[in-house]
Amino acid sequence: MNRSIFARQPAHILLVDFSPPFDIDICHNLHQSLENLFSLVCNLGGPCRTPIFGLFALGSYPECLFPLQHVRGNYPKVYSAIIELKNYLSDGTLSAKNCSCVTQGLQEALGQFKRQANTFRQMTGFSNQLEVTIITAHQATVICQQVEKMTSNIDLENVKKIQIVSVTNPDKLVFAEDDFESTCSQGSKSSSTNTTCSTDNAVLLTCGIVDVLDIENDELSLQNFFKSWLHDCGTDREHLHILLPPAKNTTTDAGQQKQNIILKCDLHERLLNPSQLPFQAQYCLQTDAVNAKPILASTVNKGNSPLVTINRLKASKLIKADSVCESVLYGVPLMVRPTACWKLDWEELDTNQQNFQAFCHLLQEKEFFLLAVLDIEDASINKHNPFNYQAEPPKPCGYFLLMPSQSTTLLIKSIAVNELMLPCDFQIPTERPVSDTMEMLSDSLGQLEVEESFNPLLVKSFLYRSLSSSLLKNSTPRQQKRKNFSNHSLNSKTQNTYHSTRGRGQGRGSIRSQYPPVTCQPKCRPVAQVPSQQKRYCPPPPPTAQDVYTFEDFPNEL
Repeated sequence: MNRSIFARQPAHILLVDFSPPFDIDICHNLHQSLENLFSLVCNLGGPCRTPIFGLFALGSYPECLFPLQHVRGNYPKVYSAIIELKNYLSDGTLSAKNCSCVTQGLQEALGQFKRQANTFRQMTGFSNQLEVTIITAHQATVICQQVEKMTSNIDLENVKKIQIVSVTNPDKLVFAEDDFESTCSQGSKSSSTNTTCSTDNAVLLTCGIVDVLDIENDELSLQNFFKSWLHDCGTDREHLHILLPPAKNTTTDAGQQKQNIILKCDLHERLLNPSQLPFQAQYCLQTDAVNAKPILASTVNKGNSPLVTINRLKASKLIKADSVCESVLYGVPLMVRPTACWKLDWEELDTNQQNFQAFCHLLQEKEFFLLAVLDIEDASINKHNPFNYQAEPPKPCGYFLLMPSQSTTLLIKSIAVNELMLPCDFQIPTERPVSDTMEMLSDSLGQLEVEESFNPLLVKSFLYRSLSSSLLKNSTPRQQKRKNFSNHSLNSKTQNTYHSTRGRGQGRGSIRSQYPPVTCQPKCRPVAQVPSQQKRYCPPPPPTAQDVYTFEDFPNEL
């Protein structure tokens, strides 16, 4: 019942077709989307979601701007390639009718992956799959025809998907499209003008090799497309099992017990976890010492406790209560109530409490939620030396939603922002489920108890018992070892053991001496004749059967 995560992430090669009507607006949006994507990829903790990437520019000829290689720890090179992609239109070497450039670029991309696939697999256990994405400003039918012609020459064994993304600009949709299409088809025009391809290419679409997508020319649409690379692509195992009671009308063999109805599901991430980013403290309100500031060891004994930041939230907007989706709220919920700080004056405490109650009453009466942003001091200017201006990168600011309640308190939770959102393309099904399945599941759900309201105090998760048993389990070996140690000490007092020298570990016997190391002198030699150094460090001779040592045999001074 285990599954691997982010183990099937494919290598991505991006081919950008710069032939007209590809313009500076599409290039700017594409550059900004790629920069935002890889700033996330190179900073996210855990397994890399986009491990291998390559970038090609298709102009008069295919040009490799970023060879196929690992992304994590390689952001400066990725950033330089994206900047070079942005400035590619200013070279003046583009051709409006070089329709074979897409085919040549696709062949070079597949050849580069084939040469490096074994190296990636040996170094990092790569899953050895490739996903090629072609960004173009032409209609999808033109690129589909070019891919269709070279399908017989492509080795599709390690190709997961060839995705054709047509960036459409409504204002500049028609720009010599018929001329470009006729040139690529070498005099034969296509019979269809919609987004579907020919019959042979339709087979590829059903097989899942070629995927056609039309998106609008804006930064948000391109950013959502590239963020789809961050989802887990593994389909080796299911993610979740939901167990329902067995239906009563199900028939089973004699002597067999009815089995539960199991719904096998996959989990789909809605947000990126801020705790995997470097600025996790900016997206949550600190109430514990997990992210607290460290304290010197010398001050811990003086009664000082860990320090957390006093957060400042600045009101941003009012939101209708019925327009907030639960899927955009995350984090541990916190209750907000007026302060009881004893350092404030009594009049200030009373005024603050009245303002807080009036604020909660107005929000609840008008059915509004308050959207607040974390107020961060601007540290971009050096305040100590204002003449030496040094711009620092801005810190992110998290947003929080404050929801009123009847008890004149507020519930505050973190709310998602643009950078943390992942694309979600779920659609409402148009057909109803099968009637037999509906009856079976209705019978299964009818066996569950119905509660009018949820009381969390009546639901226990056995946390206390698990914590107690784990603590006792960890302490049992110590107690057993201490018990064995005391029993061994008691037995050594009554048995004859070989004595070892002080500070030298085990003696000649197999058991370490439990008494303080002393020197036993033979009876035939007086103690007064033994030098002082030998009295302490001289090892005793091996005992014989006639030698029986008692406490009177040891010198008093030793």
